[in-house]
Amino acid sequence: MGPWALVDGSEVMFERMLVAIDDTPSSPVTVSFVTALARERTASVHLVYVNQILAPGRGRARSTDAEAARLVERAALELRAAGIAVTGSVVRANPFYLTQAIAETALRRQSDVIVLGSRRRRFVGRLCGHAVRERIISASHLPVLVAPAPLADPRRRRSRGELVPAPPGGDGRGGGPGGLEDSWSTRDLAP
Repeated sequence: MGPWALVDGSEVMFERMLVAIDDTPSSPVTVSFVTALARERTASVHLVYVNQILAPGRGRARSTDAEAARLVERAALELRAAGIAVTGSVVRANPFYLTQAIAETALRRQSDVIVLGSRRRRFVGRLCGHAVRERIISASHLPVLVAPAPLADPRRRRSRGELVPAPPGGDGRGGGPGGLEDSWSTRDLAP
């Protein structure tokens, strides 16, 4: 019995999960998310790292084969430590075929679901280009789960004028609705 999700009121079992990882700060969060999800119902996990070919025709990739293998092995060790059956692979692909490489690996591994990481982007970053997530959704018939994004550094967020959660301590309610306080009124952070 694997992790489940409700779709139209019925359970869908995820016994074999394909998890796409990369070398960004979102990967550890994705692995942690998958660890909790897979441990809940004893699902198996296959990790895939798509090593993007930088110069088409020249064969040079973003990471060396050894670096790519270390990245997959590091994530696999965390999953194994939690008692999860895990395998992994590294696939080389042109950046234009990144999504197809993930979808084809999921098909070959007979996966039930594809899990992707996410990252917090600034407003302008969200407007540019096509998201990998949407391209994978259209390239595969499998459900796609998106792990939470890593938390941003609160000092960076405050400097941009965003609303942030109240710091630990005090009554925990903050100064505004939903426990948020205006960042411009908070000046007590150490540099």
